[in-house]
Amino acid sequence: MEHKGTVTLETQRLVLRRYTKKDAGLMFCNWAFDPEVTKFLTWQPHESVEVSKNVIDSWILSYEEPQNYVWAIELKEIGEPIGSISAVRVDDRTEAVSIGYCIGKRWWGRAVTAEALRAVIAFLSGSGNELCKCFPRSQKSQFWQGDAEMRNAL
Repeated sequence: MEHKGTVTLETQRLVLRRYTKKDAGLMFCNWAFDPEVTKFLTWQPHESVEVSKNVIDSWILSYEEPQNYVWAIELKEIGEPIGSISAVRVDDRTEAVSIGYCIGKRWWGRAVTAEALRAVIAFLSGSGNELCKCFPRSQKSQFWQGDAEMRNAL
């Protein structure tokens, strides 16, 4: 697998981009504080903007390694990040990538994560037709996954 690092990706409604230090407050306010958003994630809701700042600082450092992929999901309409999508596990041997994402509740049900996932899959694979699977307890993921015309491999 040839790694390209976190490059800016653009869709009709979104810009997927690297995080900057200025994103900490918006990350905290738009999604990272919310226990409903983090319910199926590997991390707990952030207790303060300082926690979000520390996370972003570590992601910024990770951009030096081309095998790290962490994007802010920025909604063009408002010009601010509303969520995150990343390759949480990359297996070069099998060329498999596990993608994780989260998005603020205010933007649920608008197919934003489906649009972001399509862009990331196309970028990482060269096509948008890869088989994917979702976290089985997250019904919202399963719902939009069908909407994105992706098969559930569970």
